[in-house]
Amino acid sequence: MKIPVSNRNLERLLGFVYNKSSVIWSICTSLLVSIVLISFIACRTAPLRDDSDAFISRLKYEVSYFTGSPMTGHISIDPNSLRAQESLAVTMSWALIKQLPKNLLYPAESQVRMIKIFPAQKPVSPVAQLTRGTRIGTIENPTQFINRITNNGSNGGILIGKINAVLPQGITTSFNFTEKKTIDSQSPDGFNIQIFNRPQTQEPSAESSLDIAIAATGKLKQDSENNQENLQRADEEVTDSEPEGENIQTTETVFLNTRAFEKRDQFAIILKSPFTSEENETFAIIIDVRSPPQENRVSIAMHTTYFNQCLEYLKRESARDSILHGKPDIKWAGLEDSIQSLLSPNNERRALIHLAQQTNAPLVKDIALSGTEIVVGQLSQAVTNEYLSGSINNSEMVGWVLEKTAYSLLARLLSTEQANPELEAILIRHTGQVGRNVSTLEELIASSNTIEELQSYFVRENLIFLEDISPAARTRAFDWLSARGKAPDGYDPLSPLKKRRDVLKSIEMNFD
Repeated sequence: MKIPVSNRNLERLLGFVYNKSSVIWSICTSLLVSIVLISFIACRTAPLRDDSDAFISRLKYEVSYFTGSPMTGHISIDPNSLRAQESLAVTMSWALIKQLPKNLLYPAESQVRMIKIFPAQKPVSPVAQLTRGTRIGTIENPTQFINRITNNGSNGGILIGKINAVLPQGITTSFNFTEKKTIDSQSPDGFNIQIFNRPQTQEPSAESSLDIAIAATGKLKQDSENNQENLQRADEEVTDSEPEGENIQTTETVFLNTRAFEKRDQFAIILKSPFTSEENETFAIIIDVRSPPQENRVSIAMHTTYFNQCLEYLKRESARDSILHGKPDIKWAGLEDSIQSLLSPNNERRALIHLAQQTNAPLVKDIALSGTEIVVGQLSQAVTNEYLSGSINNSEMVGWVLEKTAYSLLARLLSTEQANPELEAILIRHTGQVGRNVSTLEELIASSNTIEELQSYFVRENLIFLEDISPAARTRAFDWLSARGKAPDGYDPLSPLKKRRDVLKSIEMNFD
């Protein structure tokens, strides 16, 4: 059956079809253009994978400050003594890329001053593992550098964030990257870049300089290929007390060589992610350090704002420590880091010397300077054992525990005839004739509670030794007392017995 169609009806039908086709064509065209634009943008920026996007959302990055350097740790500095015009300006930019570029910058290993690993898995020289493959070097143009490491976006990288801060003299500025807190008690995985602006001396020729440290906290695989080289060099076998788990959370701090600073310093750090969930990702950190602005009003105002934020942070942390712990023991943090460094044979002497200088422990300093590797290792192990047992938990106790441990070690070595002449000479220099009598020395150590009390016992015992039958013993005791202004006037260790006794009777009242 045919349906008759008039010319008018045909025109209406064709018009309807044409109008609908135009609409459909417009929609299709718009959709096609959108797809092309999205594809073009995707090719240009190469957005990170979905899992990387999720990782970034879990990441926390921020700036923090503490008084002191990365090496010394927290020390006492009055924040009110800081000045904005003496504070450098610093900007940190960072990007996340898929792979570590080769032959770019310089290996961090060639610029390392010291490496600290805690807890150490073996008493061997620490080797960077969490920060293995890290590269660092000076750059001239941050934009060109970013384009290069991402291959203009084709390497899956993108500039993520930027933080502005200041570098006051004597203050460490730390740029921190951590995963957001979890419900477990462990420290979150992450890393931080610490920059210390060394205080300038009064000498006109003194140059400004920066200390750089990279600290990473993450899971260190015991059976990893990187760790096998260390384990094979260990002199001791694994004890039952050592962890047997597959992964152990470790904090690794790499102290880099000091960088001279003049007006501006731009450098970059490339390191693999220490985050367990993102082992294949690589971070690119760009640091731009500049002299404080002098002319531009906006720049000066912004610099002052960042400086005030730094002061507020330092004062807030100081107040928090006061509330939680009473009077904050700022010195203890740096001493604790040095004690932990005793776990590394490469750092034992340096750490012992630093501890001795900071806590007035002269015997420890002499052993660190003159003792053999074996003796220094034994002293370091003994101090570490005291620390792990909880005997040391504040700065006031460190000096006494150090000296007590050192005297006990030398007494033990002398009693087993393991001490060499150098150690005997060190002990006599610090104790006089007491150092030749191990049993007396051990009794005095056990009876003392402070360095001052032990020294008073040494004085008393050497005064008693002035009556000894041996001329050598009397001479050692007299020389030791004379060096400290404690020898009795008119006494001569080689004079006749009667004359010596007449002099000693005059000081008998001072004996216990």
